[in-house]
Amino acid sequence: MKHKLRIVYICITLAYCAAVIFATVYAQTGYQNALPAVELGQVTDGRIPKEYTWYDAQRGCLRVNTVVQEDGPWGKRYVVNTKDILNYRELDEKNIVIFGITEIKEPIVVSAATEVSDGQEVQLRKGKASS
Repeated sequence: MKHKLRIVYICITLAYCAAVIFATVYAQTGYQNALPAVELGQVTDGRIPKEYTWYDAQRGCLRVNTVVQEDGPWGKRYVVNTKDILNYRELDEKNIVIFGITEIKEPIVVSAATEVSDGQEVQLRKGKASS
């Protein structure tokens, strides 16, 4: 009886190890490739091109997507964080300047393969604006 019980425990342990290995491989390959790709840029001297922002009528303010790096179960993960821009002034037709730049320290999303939203995990795309 002890021998059969030992075999059952070994089979359960092997199945658990196989599941962990599969989940790890999937998280590093298939899952990452399914995430929307974004290109990042930095806020320089408080200036942001208007094309990277949008006006949210419901909140009554200008908004921008940033990306924050977090520790995930299998390494680093990158999550979209939408920020409100409350104190700004238009510099010209293409740019705005933000006052109190401390509100945006993270890199901003300058392009995305698909529309992204607050809290969504993304992958970083290499490009001239990446940081």
